[in-house]
Amino acid sequence: MTTTRFQPGEVAAGAPVPPITERHLRADARRNRERILAAAEAAFRELGTAVQMDDVARRAGVGVGTLYRHFPTKEALVEELATLRVTGCIAQAETAIAMADAWAAVECFVYSNAEQMASDAGLRDSLAAVGRDQMMCRLERGRLEERLGIVLDRARAAGTLSADVTVHDVQSLMTGLSAAIAGGGDWQRLARIVLAGLRAPQGSSGPSFAAPVGSVR
Repeated sequence: MTTTRFQPGEVAAGAPVPPITERHLRADARRNRERILAAAEAAFRELGTAVQMDDVARRAGVGVGTLYRHFPTKEALVEELATLRVTGCIAQAETAIAMADAWAAVECFVYSNAEQMASDAGLRDSLAAVGRDQMMCRLERGRLEERLGIVLDRARAAGTLSADVTVHDVQSLMTGLSAAIAGGGDWQRLARIVLAGLRAPQGSSGPSFAAPVGSVR
């Protein structure tokens, strides 16, 4: 008797075709969403909010209709990407909180954000968008403010941060820093200027945190 061998994925002629289950559909939709977000992330980093939906679909290798099923508007996609950016800022604030030196923690937060702004148009646009729209990324914004507040409170208690500096002051300065970097300013120099304005008058002028040297990664 001859045994017919089939390659993986082939179905014998006349054999019943396995039904497409809801689980299969969910897995396929999840993969498409992941591909869309990965493509949008790359485009957002390069182009910021100027990214076009057609370009994202092309990069992701999906149809425009598939893209719009996951993100009905460009604004919905941009908000999702902005949320990812704010979440990254939260992680940077948590890294700063873990540092033993209170002023070095402030420097770390400012320098790390400035370095990323220099290579990530999406982060720059996210800061501007979040500043304009108080409803955008509300949960993540609250988490960031809470963690940044811890960083500033420690530095203020240590006498290295100007006593009147608030979380909102720092957020406004970071938005301005973002715009200055987008205009072609040197991110390390601009970050030093911001930090000089935040430092308490009696603090020393030398940085405690070793600022990155060299080109942006």
